[in-house]
Amino acid sequence: MKQVLRLPFRLESYNVYTNMNRGNFYEANNYKKSVQRDIIAYIKKCKLQKCTKPVKLNILWIEKTKKRDVDNVQSGQKFILDALVQAKILENDGPKYVTQINHKIDYDSIDGDKIIVEIEEV
Repeated sequence: MKQVLRLPFRLESYNVYTNMNRGNFYEANNYKKSVQRDIIAYIKKCKLQKCTKPVKLNILWIEKTKKRDVDNVQSGQKFILDALVQAKILENDGPKYVTQINHKIDYDSIDGDKIIVEIEEV
């Protein structure tokens, strides 16, 4: 089974999230909870079903500009995986349940800042 989660926004970079944690742990925690709520809302909107087998993820990060480092863009996978677990789409995000994550970054200056997550049971 293959499912697709479309998020019409970008996630903060690892650097920004790290700085939040250093500055005010509660602000960082509130940010993480807020982002996960937003992602879960789109999980429901996309009508994702619970995965019963291990999965591989293909994540397409669409950015408006090339300003952010690749590792900072891809660090948003943490929020996505945690939201998939919280929404009970995945049992867990450990290696028994998520066997592979592939990333691709494209740039679109007009319609950028989107994330498309393809979830495929293997």
